[in-house]
Amino acid sequence: TFKLTKSVFSVKALLDEIFDIFEMQCLRKNLDFRLEMTEEVSRLELNSDEGRIKQVILNLISNSMKFTFHGYIKIECKIVRDWQNTFVEFAVEDSGIGITEEQ
Repeated sequence: TFKLTKSVFSVKALLDEIFDIFEMQCLRKNLDFRLEMTEEVSRLELNSDEGRIKQVILNLISNSMKFTFHGYIKIECKIVRDWQNTFVEFAVEDSGIGITEEQ
């Protein structure tokens, strides 16, 4: 069964930790590794499952590392609002070869 373990954590601290994990690997591959977050995000604390969020982002970056041979990998985090809700959006973008629809 799927169970979330919620705790309050700093988004900036989490993303800095993830960045530190991959920074040397990106340097060795000559990849530009970027972490972009707004000032608002850098002060943000979430009450969520930090381990699960970290696991998903680590998996996305690992996949980017496998298929990006030149260029960049970017982690981005921003706050998105609509008329009723506020969301935290995490994204991993890269200049890799991409995957086909079948994959």
